[in-house]
Amino acid sequence: MKLDKILNTTIETELYELPAPGKLIGLEVIDSYARKVGIVRSIKIQFFPIKISIIVKGLGVEFTISSEEIKAINSVVNLKVPAKQADEIQLQDVERLRDETFSEIKSLI
Repeated sequence: MKLDKILNTTIETELYELPAPGKLIGLEVIDSYARKVGIVRSIKIQFFPIKISIIVKGLGVEFTISSEEIKAINSVVNLKVPAKQADEIQLQDVERLRDETFSEIKSLI
């Protein structure tokens, strides 16, 4: 395939960390309203142009947050923006979402 065709093609992939919990997968996600809205399910990388984002798993919803919308990553992921597509979750929801995500990852390997 010619280079110009490759550069005009969008390639996407999702990455998972194999150890569970990982350094990013399973972290709680807090939006700009200080609401706990989900956990990091996977990391999405898109090429041409390169864009990095995270897939957030909430209650009955999954959504993408671009790296530009992330304020900080420490023991949680803090967003610069409100997560209007997700309801606030509780601690027991976080544990359930982690269990579901890690089970999904284990089934892939």
